[in-house]
Amino acid sequence: METKTVGVIGAGTMGAGIALVCGRKGHHVKLLDANQAVLDKAQSYLQSILTKDVEKGKISEQQKNRHTRENESRLGHGTAG
Repeated sequence: METKTVGVIGAGTMGAGIALVCGRKGHHVKLLDANQAVLDKAQSYLQSILTKDVEKGKISEQQKNRHTRENESRLGHGTAG
């Protein structure tokens, strides 16, 4: 499968969920929001889900670390590029 970069503008409930699904499929995700608190909450949510996936045996610790390392969150307005 070809790895693609997916830009998600808005890190609220829906944006974080989209980022999670795309990351699980192996895509590089750039998550952008104008509010640092929203980005922080999204990152916390994503880490908690990935941790639960490791505990349930759905993914390895290495997969979790790769997902965390290869995806980024940015504060700002405008494009995710």
